[in-house]
Amino acid sequence: MRWPAAVALCAAILLATAAPAAGQIRFGANLNRPANVGYGCQAFPTTDFAGNRAFLASGFGTCTYMGTGSAFSFAETPQAPAEGVVTRVLVKAGPTVGPMQAVVLRSTRSGAGAACCFFAAQSQVFTPQPNAVTAVPVRLPMRKDLDVQFGETVDYLGLSVLAPGVPIPGHDEGVPGDVSRNGAMAWWPHVQPGDTRADGGGVGAFTPLVAGDLFPVCNPAPIRGFPTAAQARVPCIPGVQIVDNLAIADGAGVFVNVICNVAAPCNGDIRFQSRRVRVAAASARRVTYGRVRFNVASGDRRRARGRLTAAGRSLLRGRRRAKVYANARVGGRVVSSRRVTLRR
Repeated sequence: MRWPAAVALCAAILLATAAPAAGQIRFGANLNRPANVGYGCQAFPTTDFAGNRAFLASGFGTCTYMGTGSAFSFAETPQAPAEGVVTRVLVKAGPTVGPMQAVVLRSTRSGAGAACCFFAAQSQVFTPQPNAVTAVPVRLPMRKDLDVQFGETVDYLGLSVLAPGVPIPGHDEGVPGDVSRNGAMAWWPHVQPGDTRADGGGVGAFTPLVAGDLFPVCNPAPIRGFPTAAQARVPCIPGVQIVDNLAIADGAGVFVNVICNVAAPCNGDIRFQSRRVRVAAASARRVTYGRVRFNVASGDRRRARGRLTAAGRSLLRGRRRAKVYANARVGGRVVSSRRVTLRR
């Protein structure tokens, strides 16, 4: 993921009660919990003979923590509430802070069993404000899907602490044997790109104080029996997004700036056509004005170039702009259908 250095230095400070932006879903920890942890990644939290908190040396200076909820409630589990894009991560820290990263951890479950956790994505490095909730702008696509053939894939939001001596942003209740309280998984050293980690340790009665704001992705092709976000009239963003809903015609060519909002590479095409693609009207006649192929990494943005058809050149003859529909496909599946301006 490519982020300008200035972004890492300009995280906005918000109150713990700050609401997510319109259309976004807040998930993760209750940030009204106090940040009372005084130990960092060098400590391996465990349980003594009386069921109280004890510590061993981890042997590492970095680590990753992820909330797991309790045996009776998943309310504060940082599981993706839907397939979508996290645009803001909120971290509540105590008086001592240092460099950190948000990380997306992936779990899978199928007939062959369950597996966790795989590195999926990470944010830029940031340092939260002391004794405050810091909102960090990010772009982290997350998955939550069920496939009849391949099983379930679910992403979780974790937090990596990247320097020794920096306390974990968290709330420690000090009674790790009480399964009615929230727990966490932790990894030493921190989870990094390419990692597959089955070496996590459980930390009882501990809540990592991290939450996220997610925009769900629209999907015009529903799973039978499950309404899509668009059909349920929930605000959502397209899986393949054209910046500013604008396509520029240049002679017989056309180009667009494309953002990939799903948790996998976007490899497909956009067809500029006279009608929106709808599942119920898949056979409706459409005039195609142009076509652009794209190959964009998950969460990334790229310029894609293609060609106008004779119909597209005719449409723009004598005018500077026209409204058309951009029907985007990835792997033969429609992932977005939006009205855009075709301009020369």
